[in-house]
Amino acid sequence: VTDSWGDNDGTDNTSAGYTTDAAVGSYAKSFDGVDDVVPLGNNAIDPTRTNLSVSIWANKDDTSDATLVDLHSRVLIQFGDNVSSGFGGAIFDGSSWNTVSSGNTTTGSWLMLTMTWDGSTMEFYVNDTSQGTVSVSSSDNPGAPDAFGAKWDGSSSVEEYGGDLDDPRFYTKGLSSTEVSNLYNK
Repeated sequence: VTDSWGDNDGTDNTSAGYTTDAAVGSYAKSFDGVDDVVPLGNNAIDPTRTNLSVSIWANKDDTSDATLVDLHSRVLIQFGDNVSSGFGGAIFDGSSWNTVSSGNTTTGSWLMLTMTWDGSTMEFYVNDTSQGTVSVSSSDNPGAPDAFGAKWDGSSSVEEYGGDLDDPRFYTKGLSSTEVSNLYNK
């Protein structure tokens, strides 16, 4: 899986292939919800960052708990599990998960999911609509590898995602609501 903007290529450990029913461009990556994962290594995002944004388009097949984006097992975009209800964002601060849950359990259609963190506040968006904020001033750095499609410890995965993912983006700053809206409407 090739990073079109940098050198953070992922390893395609999936069997589901690609779909032409993409949110952006011609193809999206499919995940089987059983054992598919795309490991990115340890440096997709600097683990010591205290400001970042992650955006990804998702078309989920079912309502089972799943991890869509896992950065060092400390910053997550998930469905269920830590975020409890629907899609949401989660940051681990060393003692607890700080979460924003959307309650949105939509399956079978494309949604843009974006989590922003400016070093003090994490905000989660579905499409270009904020789902809420939570104060988070620091995050723990357990050093686990980064991945799409599941939580990944370097050798095995859990909370595998079933559905399609498209156009993942990492930013080294907390995006503003205007920037999220522009990204959604492009």
